[in-house]
Amino acid sequence: MRNTFTVLFYLKKESKEIEKLIFTRISINSRRTQFSTRLKIEEKSWDQKNQQAKGRTAKSNEINNTLTTLKSKILQHYNEIAREKGFVSVDYLKSSVLGQVEQKKQATLLQHFDKFLVDMESRVNIDLAARTLGRYRVTRDRACIFIKETCGTPDLPLEEINYSLVKKFYLFIREKYNSENNNALKYVQRLKTVINDARANSLMTSDPFVNFKFKFEKKRREILTDDEIIRLMEKTFTIERLERVRDFYIFSVFTGYSHADIKDLKETDVVKFLDGKQWINTNRNKTGVSEDVPLLTIPSRIIQKYKGEGKEGRLFNIPSNQKINAYLKEIADLCGISKKLTFHTARHTFATTITLNRGIPIEVVSKLLGHTNIQTTQIYAHVLKETVSAKMQELGGKLDIFNDHV
Repeated sequence: MRNTFTVLFYLKKESKEIEKLIFTRISINSRRTQFSTRLKIEEKSWDQKNQQAKGRTAKSNEINNTLTTLKSKILQHYNEIAREKGFVSVDYLKSSVLGQVEQKKQATLLQHFDKFLVDMESRVNIDLAARTLGRYRVTRDRACIFIKETCGTPDLPLEEINYSLVKKFYLFIREKYNSENNNALKYVQRLKTVINDARANSLMTSDPFVNFKFKFEKKRREILTDDEIIRLMEKTFTIERLERVRDFYIFSVFTGYSHADIKDLKETDVVKFLDGKQWINTNRNKTGVSEDVPLLTIPSRIIQKYKGEGKEGRLFNIPSNQKINAYLKEIADLCGISKKLTFHTARHTFATTITLNRGIPIEVVSKLLGHTNIQTTQIYAHVLKETVSAKMQELGGKLDIFNDHV
C-alpha cells in the first residue's frame, strides 16, 4: 500500500476577529495533524479552492510566497525523514518542520519489540521457557511482514497503532497463515503484551486494545479411550521410527509430560522417594513449577528400553514435536484410530482417561500436571461415558434396598 501524503491550507473560522488565522493540515495515510502558520487574512480575501490569498496586493503576495515556502519545507522534511527512517508519521513530521524534533523522539513498534526480546532472552531458564521466547520472535517477524504489506513501511510509530490496525493484524494472521481464530488471537495477545510494555515505559499513551475482544472458541480436547490406548500398545510396527514415537507417546499417556518436558528429562531426574518407589522429579519447562510424578510400570519399562540412548545424560533421544505429530498420523491410521493424534493428546489422555476418570481427585491431577492453579486442570475434566455408566451401575447396586418398595 502506497502512502497518501497531502498538505492543505485553510482558515480557522472559529475566531470572531475579522482576520482569520491560516492553518496548515498535514495528512499521511488518513492520520492528520495541524498547526498555525501565524498568518492572518480576511475571509473574503481567501481562495479556499486554490488555498491562497486572492489578488496581487503586497499582502496577498507576501502570504502566498510564505505558504509556498512552507509547503516546500514540509515536502523537504517529509522526503528526508522517509529516506532516513523509511516511514513518516504526521506528528514527527510536524515536530521536524517546527524545529521540535529533539523534544519529541519517535518510538517505533519493531524497535521496541527488539528491546522487549532482549529482555526476554535474559529471563530464559529463570522464569521463562525458551519456546515462549521463540513464539514472540515469530510474532515479531509476522508483525514486520504485516507492516510492510499493509502499511507500506519497514516499521510503524507506536503512536500510529490503533484499534483498526490491531483488527487488521488479526485478520492478516488468519488469512495469510491460514490460522484458526484461537491461534490468531495468540499472536494478537503477544502483540498486546509488547504494546503494554511500551505504554508502561511511557512510549505511548493510548491503548489500541481497549475495544478489542479476545473471543476464544472453546474446543473439546481429543482424548483416547482405554481400548484405543491398548490398541496402540499392542500394535507391532515394522518401521522402527514409528515404534519409537509410539513408545514416547505412551510414556506421556502414563506420566502427563509434554514433549518439551520429556525432551529435557535427565537420568538424574529419576529418583527414589521416601515411599521407596521411583519418581520423576523435575520442574515444568513451561511454568517452572514442580511436576513430580510417581513412575508407573509402563513408563518405567520404556525408560529401561531406551536406557543409555539419550545424549548429555538425557533419558531419551526424542524427535522434534513436528516430526512426532506427522508420525502419529501414520500410527493412528495403522491402529484404526480415527481421532487426530498430536503429542499433546497424550497429556490430555493422562489427565482424563488415566487419572480423573479413575477417581484420582482433581487436586492431585493438578499437582501431577504441574499446574499453577486448579482452574487450568478443570479444562481436562471430561467424564467418559464408560465412567458414567460404571458409576451409575455401582450406584444402582447400592439403591437395591429401595426397589422392593416401588
